[in-house]
Amino acid sequence: MVRRRIRVRREVSQPLELHRLADADAVGDGQGAGGAVQAVEVADEEVTAVEMALVLVQNQADVTASEIDTSQFGSIRFRLSTPLGQAVADLPMTGAHNLMNSLAASAVATALKLKPELIADALRSARPPKMRGEVLNFAAGFTVVDDSYNSNPRSLLSMAHTVGEARDRVKRRVVVAGEMLELGPESPQMHREAGHEIARLGIEVLWGVRGLANEIIAGARDEGLAATRFFDSSDEAAAAVIDEVREGDLILVKGSRSVETDKVVAALKQRFAPAG
Repeated sequence: MVRRRIRVRREVSQPLELHRLADADAVGDGQGAGGAVQAVEVADEEVTAVEMALVLVQNQADVTASEIDTSQFGSIRFRLSTPLGQAVADLPMTGAHNLMNSLAASAVATALKLKPELIADALRSARPPKMRGEVLNFAAGFTVVDDSYNSNPRSLLSMAHTVGEARDRVKRRVVVAGEMLELGPESPQMHREAGHEIARLGIEVLWGVRGLANEIIAGARDEGLAATRFFDSSDEAAAAVIDEVREGDLILVKGSRSVETDKVVAALKQRFAPAG
């Protein structure tokens, strides 16, 4: 048996925004957000001539997504195009980063000569790992995006963009943002800039949890977002969210692992029944 190893190299020039990718005219014209993935077959220490390049928003890509539909929160429908054909794919996840990851996987599969129909079938069964973008629907009529495993400015803003774009049956968009750790000496400014950006995304309510998350709140207030609160701990935020959640809420919970923002999600699970 010959074992094959595939190395994936991903490059993203700037954060991706699904509301721009969803415009079919923006896909393939080289405009807007850019990102590239290469799936390269590796034999021992040498890279062979077999190379599959993926460029999400760029001309002459080998593997692309077009006709991107994000109208149903928690799902991304798109047309997957590869050198072996096309297929409509339904990815049961949310966020531009998950779309990029699915295309990276598709590039690898294409390098292994799998047809797009088989790739699309596999993508339909994909699920996010626990606390990494899980979409939780509750019988009381609200939805939580549990992305509490980790956080950094890029991932926080990517998920906040996704929540800010949600419209279908969403009455209020809420972000619970924990402190982001290990960012170095620029950490206070990075937290404040994240607050600036979140306030511009159509988020109605912003909570900060622990430490430098108070800078996120300060940044949002600088931009005119008044519905903000800061909590010294996730335990305090978890106790408060029970009385604040309402029907029609879409709530993103995110923070560095040791901040334990998953306690906010756990409190909601304990008090409210899941949908269905």
